Amino acid sequence: LKRLEPGEHAATKAAHRCGAGEVVNALRAQNTNAPVGKVRGSLEEELGLRLFERTTRRVMLTDAGSELLPTALRTLDQLDSTVRLLQATHLKQGEVLKIATSPLLAASLMPTVISQFRSEFPGVRVELLDVPVADVAEAVRSGQADIGVCTSGQEGRDLKSEVIFQDALCVACPEGHALAAMDSVEWSDLVEFPLILLKPSTGLRNLLEKPMQRWAGQFRLEYEVANIHTALGLIGAGLGVSVLPAYSLARAGIQGIV
Repeated sequence: LKRLEPGEHAATKAAHRCGAGEVVNALRAQNTNAPVGKVRGSLEEELGLRLFERTTRRVMLTDAGSELLPTALRTLDQLDSTVRLLQATHLKQGEVLKIATSPLLAASLMPTVISQFRSEFPGVRVELLDVPVADVAEAVRSGQADIGVCTSGQEGRDLKSEVIFQDALCVACPEGHALAAMDSVEWSDLVEFPLILLKPSTGLRNLLEKPMQRWAGQFRLEYEVANIHTALGLIGAGLGVSVLPAYSLARAGIQGIV
C-alpha cells in the first residue's frame, strides 16, 4: 500500500473513474517525476514482475499490470473507506466532553456553566462526573474525564492546571448572631464559637487547614460533616458557625443564615 500511494494512487483512481486506458495519461503526466518512477521500479522489483511498458513518450500497462490493477483499486478503496470510518468515529467521540468535579461544584456552579456551554456548542454532549475532590485529578489521569474542576491544586507533574474562578470564604452564621453584626470577621473572632466544618477529606477543609493552624487548639470544633447542606442545616438550627465559599451560600438560599 505504501509503495502504491505516491504516484500509482492517482493513476488507479483515474482508471477507476474512466477505465484502464486513462492509466496511460495519468502515468504519462507523472513519468518525469523521479520519486514516482523510483517507487514504481521498487514495486516491480519486489513483485518480480514488469507492470509498465515505458518509453520517453509513452507508458502502458503490461498484462501483469492489467491483472494487478483491479486488486490495487479494491485495496485503495478499502483503505479510503477505513480512513473515513475512523475519522467519522473520532469526530463522534469528540462530541462528548467529560468533566469531573466535586459534588459541591456539580450542584452549585456547574449547572450554569454547562447551560452556557451548550448554548454555544449545541453539538457537544457534556457528561458530569461528581466525585470526591481528592479523586478529581485521578479521574482525569485515568481517562474517565477530559478535564477536572476542583477547589484545590491537585495537578501533579503530569497534569496542567489553571485558575478559572476565584471566590471568597465567608462566615456563615444564624441571623441575629454576634458575628452577623460585624463588618468583617477575623479568624481570631471564631475561637469563642462552636465550629461546624467539613471533614478533612474534603477540598474545602484542605483550604482551611493552613489559615487555621495559627489558632490550632483554640477553635471549638463541634461538628465535622461530609457536605455543605448538612453544615447549613446545623447552622440554621443555631448549633454553630462555619466558614464556607460565598457561592455555596448564594446557591443554597437558606433563610435565617447570613
